[in-house]
Amino acid sequence: MARQQQALRLYHDLGYRFGAGTALIGLGAAQLAAGDPAAAAESYDRALRLHRDLGNRIGEAASLHGLGAARSAAGDYGSAAAHLNEALRICRDTSHKPGEADALSALGTVELAVGDHAAAAAGLAGALELYRELGVRTGEAETLNSQGDLLRASSAYADALARHQEALAIAASVSLLAEQARAMEGIGRCLLAAGRATEGMALLRQALAVYHDIGSTASARLEQAMSEYIA
Repeated sequence: MARQQQALRLYHDLGYRFGAGTALIGLGAAQLAAGDPAAAAESYDRALRLHRDLGNRIGEAASLHGLGAARSAAGDYGSAAAHLNEALRICRDTSHKPGEADALSALGTVELAVGDHAAAAAGLAGALELYRELGVRTGEAETLNSQGDLLRASSAYADALARHQEALAIAASVSLLAEQARAMEGIGRCLLAAGRATEGMALLRQALAVYHDIGSTASARLEQAMSEYIA
């Protein structure tokens, strides 16, 4: 986070507004990863205003995507969906496929959170198709994990297990620790649902260790879930 703040100060001193907008998006991402969605939303909103003033449509879409992620992390799913749909529209208008895939994937997680499984499935399928077309392995792993989450929510554990296993293989191949941990958690939960408690808890402990190593806020959530299962 210090690096993004330093870059922001430098660009501000130089009067380089495009660089400042980019630095604000990076700062928002760091704040979100650190578990501070309110601060992240403020940074993304500042970036949005800068990019709109500059007429930078791709920067505008990226800022909106970040705002959507921050609102989603805060539980404000209505606002999150509005920002993400606006980002999606801009990306489609400008034929920016990476941004379109990102928006679809994020929308899918929001739709899952509010229980709209049909919309989530459609959005995630669209995102996965684009990521594979573009060769974006990180997005592919993230979206496969989201599909696994969706399938588990529908009690389709065998299909969910396959998605998480595929996500784990891809995430490991590109050293994406956050999605490796998320995949291990998903596999562990599928095994628990299948009555394979020893294997399931072992996977959850592995996931938890990675969450701790990378400083993920998911560690507290998983610790709570594991304590409830043991109880």
